[in-house]
Amino acid sequence: MDMELRWLQDFLAVAQTRSFTRASDMRHASQAALSRRIQQLESWVGARLIDRAVYPSCLTPEGERFLPQAAEMLKLAGESRTQAIKGARPSSDFLRVALPLSLATTLFPAWWHRWFDGHEAPVCEAIPTNLHDAVTALMSDSADLLLCFHSHLLPLHLELEAFERCMLAHDTLRPYVAPALIRGESSPMTAVQQGRIGLLLYVDGTYLGKIVRRILESAQWPETSKPTMRSDMADVLCQLAIGGHGVAWLPGCIAAPAVARGELAPVEGARWSLELSYLAYRNVDNPNPALHRVWAAICAMGEEAGTSPGHGPPGHTAHHG
Repeated sequence: MDMELRWLQDFLAVAQTRSFTRASDMRHASQAALSRRIQQLESWVGARLIDRAVYPSCLTPEGERFLPQAAEMLKLAGESRTQAIKGARPSSDFLRVALPLSLATTLFPAWWHRWFDGHEAPVCEAIPTNLHDAVTALMSDSADLLLCFHSHLLPLHLELEAFERCMLAHDTLRPYVAPALIRGESSPMTAVQQGRIGLLLYVDGTYLGKIVRRILESAQWPETSKPTMRSDMADVLCQLAIGGHGVAWLPGCIAAPAVARGELAPVEGARWSLELSYLAYRNVDNPNPALHRVWAAICAMGEEAGTSPGHGPPGHTAHHG
């Protein structure tokens, strides 16, 4: 069995937080998935690393000895990858972009075309991943540019002095459903709560999943209402909703084509919706000329949208953490 770098990242998260719950939130993964990967790491190492007989969680003596080695292994892997990329491709014409898969398949292609319309674009490596790994890629210089969702309910905290951000666009996260599914229903969400219409949710630990959970909690959604299906991908939930499997919370950019075709309809009601933004982040000390070129185009796009570049999430003060 080959060791995976994310096993080390999971282990370091548990070691830092001393909690599987907080570590799974940090890693944007379910507790079951994180626990399974920790067990796989322990099997690879050949020793128990986490003492599960006590609360809060703590490292075993073997885990304490392995901790600095795990951190060093991750550091060396990042440095080796960076050096390999620098040696294989000229940095002046190569850009690495970390972003959620849903943005990679919807907005990013159009953005890229807009940024370099009429100009020669650099070679780009798009890195679709979850939010935590995307941020880690930016912070470790494994990515030059981070594109991500932003909500005031779940702001992204990056070091104030080190990272610059620019808002790209605004959107709305709201529930959508196949029109045929709600014919005759005076209140679609009541029908969902009563089990007549399915409930499609994100896997626990995902960014959008956490936001949807906050929306439901704010609306005092009954805990007895169980989801019909779960997925970590908005595109999958969109297709399930189109197929009539239930109501799914989707960003407008993902739902718009299906709405235009008459395959989905938004469920009205401000209590079920939330404003979203799309942000770009860069390390201000990154000297990559390709990054400087795209950042100028991103800032111009932000100015057209009525925003301006700055440090930290809009409307919130960024802090160390």
